[in-house]
Amino acid sequence: MREIAKDIFQIEPSEDPLSADVILVRGEQYDWVFDVGAGAEAAQTLQEWSRPYRVILSHFHADHIGNLTRISPENVYQGKFTFQKTKIGTIVSRITEFYDGRKIRILPFPSCHAKDSLALEVDGAYLFTGDGTDCTVKNGRVVYNTGTLQQTIRTIKESPAYWIGLSHETPFLQPKEEVVAKLEAIYRRRNKQDPYISMDE
Repeated sequence: MREIAKDIFQIEPSEDPLSADVILVRGEQYDWVFDVGAGAEAAQTLQEWSRPYRVILSHFHADHIGNLTRISPENVYQGKFTFQKTKIGTIVSRITEFYDGRKIRILPFPSCHAKDSLALEVDGAYLFTGDGTDCTVKNGRVVYNTGTLQQTIRTIKESPAYWIGLSHETPFLQPKEEVVAKLEAIYRRRNKQDPYISMDE
């Protein structure tokens, strides 16, 4: 585990088993955990964590939620599709804010990668998106949905955050303007006759 900003820590992803980045944000009353991963390091760290913590799940894929059955959070926040997998905690369908010595903002995040994704904004400076900016596979094609990608870009632009945390990417923290520029370059490739932007070409 490494500190990536003041009182914000990262458990880095692994390939075997596939496990997403896990983020721990220290608050006054709680620690806030974004995704719980599926690897042994993340599970052990959370099992041994000495402070009460709340979990925010970006989406329902196993590498982001696999450790949930091995840990004991005070609450779990997720979108409705993720709740169908976990069957515990609280469904978040609109922006939800907490003040815990720092501003914690959970927001629905339009994503081509997974329905009902969430992002975590911390202190208006950091936006953690999990795999929210990734593409998906549709009928054997690696694609972005054009309309959803437009919403993804808009949501990132509307956030005051300077840094975007992108799971499975190196570097993990990237400047917002660079992330937006990459996504806008993909969006410019759209074909009005096709609702999807192919990444195979």
